[in-house]
Amino acid sequence: FGGRMSLLPLLEVCRRRGVPLIEDCAQAWVGPHDAGHPGALASLFSFGTIKTATALGGALTCVRDERVLARMRAAQAAWPGLPASSYRKKLVRAAALVGLSGPRAFGAAQTLLGARFERVIESAVRGFPGTDAQMLTSIRHRPPAALLRLLDHRLATWGSARLDARAANGERLRTVVGERMPGSQQPLRTHWLAPVVVNEPRALMKTLRSAGFDAGQGTTSLTSLSGTSSWLASVVYLPCYPGLDVDLLCSVLQRNRPSTIESSRCVSGSSPREYQVG
Repeated sequence: FGGRMSLLPLLEVCRRRGVPLIEDCAQAWVGPHDAGHPGALASLFSFGTIKTATALGGALTCVRDERVLARMRAAQAAWPGLPASSYRKKLVRAAALVGLSGPRAFGAAQTLLGARFERVIESAVRGFPGTDAQMLTSIRHRPPAALLRLLDHRLATWGSARLDARAANGERLRTVVGERMPGSQQPLRTHWLAPVVVNEPRALMKTLRSAGFDAGQGTTSLTSLSGTSSWLASVVYLPCYPGLDVDLLCSVLQRNRPSTIESSRCVSGSSPREYQVG
């Protein structure tokens, strides 16, 4: 959900077993200075459509073994280049989504598409739809020059103001929903997503939308390691973007606590800049 946990216990296990640790930071990037944990063999960062500093695709990998890095570069060099036309289509699709992001256009699209609205939006922003095998085929391409130029621009012009605002909103929501926010105990939090586990997810979504806030469901690639995934079906993702009227959102959540949010011990708030690393 855009947070970081301590890797030290995992690094110790990996050291004893002789297993390299690969760190997935796809949703937790905080700026060009962020290279991930120095103890990991590699740290992975994503710049897909809905990521923090989107370049509408692409990724960066910080590799700490020269031999592994050389093998990765050789493998990528053998892949075909992604056609420029494919990236242009993604740019057009992203522009259309931006056009829909205003309240009136967004509401009109919801009314027009009805129950299909969430599926259409998810399909539009998902990086690699289809099976795992289809995903691997999709990603085994060299990035087009236009993507690399946009990614370079995002890195060169990065400012933390929007990330700071999002993190602050997430911390406000965290003080309201408490332990019902999965990942709220992580020491480093950016709130790329703001999930809450509720008794009646559909009822809460309806209430929030009637108050002017969009909230959705969908577990994407989340999997329950315990074998029980009932809580995943109870997750609602709250809006957390910069510019959000977070005071109003918190008041709506507090008013609907008895019917939608299970009682829990509230987690005390902390500085929204707690997520910063390096």
